[in-house]
Amino acid sequence: MKRMDEGSVAMEKEESQEYRLLEAYCRRRELCSSLNTVVDCLADIADSAPFAEGNLKNEDSSPEQLGQCIKQNKVLQQQLQTGFSYSLFERVIATLQGCLSVGSAPPGASANEETRMRRKQIASAFEVTSRLSAVELIPKRRVLSFGKHFLHQHHSDWVQQHGGWDEVFSGEEID
Repeated sequence: MKRMDEGSVAMEKEESQEYRLLEAYCRRRELCSSLNTVVDCLADIADSAPFAEGNLKNEDSSPEQLGQCIKQNKVLQQQLQTGFSYSLFERVIATLQGCLSVGSAPPGASANEETRMRRKQIASAFEVTSRLSAVELIPKRRVLSFGKHFLHQHHSDWVQQHGGWDEVFSGEEID
């Protein structure tokens, strides 16, 4: 398995489809405007997740407030600025997906259930990336690069096998 670090992130070409989708998703979340079907579908799935309802955060918290809390804790601030690695990013996503019960479909699940679970996993990865990119202390480009790598490593093959991003997130509900 390829190890992802800051040096290789900077060396990678940033214009992959995953990176462009992450940028569009973050812009959509910031601007609250419709950009395209895939991004809208991802946002709808993420909005229906428990963390969108405040289950994993204080009701008052926002990326700005989280940034303020981090700024008050100098040790945490330094750790995030210097130690925010791909492995930490990957663990954050895995932990949140576990808390949200957004794991893999159970053995013997139907193709529709597998697709629904994969869409939720992908949408949660977009949402976590979006929220982390809004924290000012972590360079947005690094977070987007980590998100791109995560999507490529964990989901791109499946997306391509199912017709690509437009097909997987065509906006149609999966029964």
